[in-house]
Amino acid sequence: MKRFARVWPVYAVATLLYALVLNGGLSYFHQAPNRATFWHSMAMLPADPSYVPYFSLTLPVGWTLEFEMYFYAIFAMSLLFKRLRWFVLVSWVLLTVILIPLGWSSLSMDVTANLNYPVGYMNIVTSPFVLEFLAGVVIGWLYLSDRVRISNRKVAYHVLGLGVAFAIWCIYGAVTGMHGPTNWGWPIAIMVLSMAITSKTIEISVPRFCMWLGTISYSLYLTHLISQGLITRWLVALGQAPSAHAWAYIFISTAFALSFAALSHHYLEQGLANLMRNWMLKAIPAGASRVRPTDIKDAPSSAIFPIPKTGVGLVEAREA
Repeated sequence: MKRFARVWPVYAVATLLYALVLNGGLSYFHQAPNRATFWHSMAMLPADPSYVPYFSLTLPVGWTLEFEMYFYAIFAMSLLFKRLRWFVLVSWVLLTVILIPLGWSSLSMDVTANLNYPVGYMNIVTSPFVLEFLAGVVIGWLYLSDRVRISNRKVAYHVLGLGVAFAIWCIYGAVTGMHGPTNWGWPIAIMVLSMAITSKTIEISVPRFCMWLGTISYSLYLTHLISQGLITRWLVALGQAPSAHAWAYIFISTAFALSFAALSHHYLEQGLANLMRNWMLKAIPAGASRVRPTDIKDAPSSAIFPIPKTGVGLVEAREA
C-alpha cells in the first residue's frame, strides 16, 4: 500500500501532463485508440503487448514501472508464506521466466522478444527483466548477512573500484548493449554487489548534490521528457529552433528538468502521495491491522530544493 501510494500518484499526473503538454492537449483524447492507450497506461497494463518491453504507453518511460509493480506484487505475495517466502519467490520466478516460456515457445533472455501469449500481461510475467529484480533481492540478502564481509579495508577499496570500473567498461566499451540480465543487467549487478558488500567495511561518502539528486530521481525520471519538451517548444516559439540541436541545449534542458523534478517531488511525491496513503489507510476496516501513518519524506519539507547532508554507506537504488 505504501509503495503504491508513492509510485502511482506521481506516475498518473506525469502521464496526464505528457498527454496534455506533448500529445496535442485535449485533442489527444478525441480518438478511441488514444483513450484506450491512456487508460491502459494509468492501470499499468501494456497498451500494445506486442511492442515488448515498451508497450506503447502514453508516457514512454512508464514501461519500467509496469515491471516494478509486478515484482512488488509477487514479492508481497511471497511474504505471506513467512519462512518459505524465499523458496516461493524463487520458485515462482523460475516457473514464470524459465519453464513457461520453454513450454510455450522457447527460452530467450532477449527482453524484446514477443512470445505471442494469448494474454498480453504474460509478456511482463515471463520477462527476463524479472531476473534482475531477483538479483536485487539476492544482493540485499548478502548485504544483510553477517557472514558476507570483507575484513581488509584495502581489499574492500579494490573490490569497489574494480566493480565500478568493470560496469563502466562493459557498458561504455560496447561489451554489452541493450536492456536485460545478459546485457547491461549483469555488470550493473556486479557493481551494486561490490558497493553493497564493501560498504560494510569502508565508508562510501556520497556528495550532497548526489544525495539530493537521488532524492528527486523518481520525479526526474518521470518528468524529464515533459520538461525537455517544454524547453524545445519555447525555443521554437522564440525562433531559436536550431538551438535545440546544440550542445548548449543539454545544459538548459538539464537545469530545467532538475527544477521541474524538484517541484514534482515536493508537491506530488510528498504531498499527493501522503494524501492518497492516508485515504487508503482510512479505507481499511477498523478491526484490520494498520500501519501507523507517517509522512513519506525523503528530505525536509521546509524547502522545495533540499540539500541533505553527505550520506555514508550503501548507495540505494532509486525508489519507485
